[in-house]
Amino acid sequence: MSDFFVRDVNDNEVARMTGGQALPTTLGQTLKATFDDPLYRPTALAAQSSNLPEAAPEGVELLDTDTLNERYGGLGLKFDKPVSEDYASALAKGKLEERKRQDILERGPTGFMAGAARLGAGLAAAVTDPVNIAAGFIPVVSQARYAGMIARMGKTQAMIGKGFIEGALGNAALEPLVYGLSQQQQLDYTLADSAVNVLFGGILGGGIHLGGPIRCP
Repeated sequence: MSDFFVRDVNDNEVARMTGGQALPTTLGQTLKATFDDPLYRPTALAAQSSNLPEAAPEGVELLDTDTLNERYGGLGLKFDKPVSEDYASALAKGKLEERKRQDILERGPTGFMAGAARLGAGLAAAVTDPVNIAAGFIPVVSQARYAGMIARMGKTQAMIGKGFIEGALGNAALEPLVYGLSQQQQLDYTLADSAVNVLFGGILGGGIHLGGPIRCP
């Protein structure tokens, strides 16, 4: 999800059409690029990993690391062991899609409102994933603690607070899985991205708990 991107005319249709010039993109294009990022949706990320061909199938000729790094290094892929051409090509396809999204975001509108809109698009993407929703219902806050929260801040705020805590901690528990899948596909996933996902989990959890029935003692 990093915004870093080194433009390669051969990798980007817009760059090829404009000779590599950085023409601006619209807010709508940046919101779509944000929403389409699989790193906001563990289910989509896991599906991409499961669809990867086998890295070293028996009886298939493997490409050596020098060939792989020469062929795919320009995309930011690195190989430390031989793999099949199908596997390397699948990784390259996912990496190219990521770079296209990054390019769109880099050339998009800047400022507070544009940034807030992009965060909203990321949150909207997270809401569509059933794993993220389920993570918001992992019981973390005890009934006794919840009763104390109600006494201190009222039922509505306590529901939001309980949901935020459970959603954030539930998504934090998912982060090793998300990180592992992103590393398998060699996607850009930083500590900042992880923090955003945990924040989204808290916001989503707060909204779900506020909207749904929660029994209180």
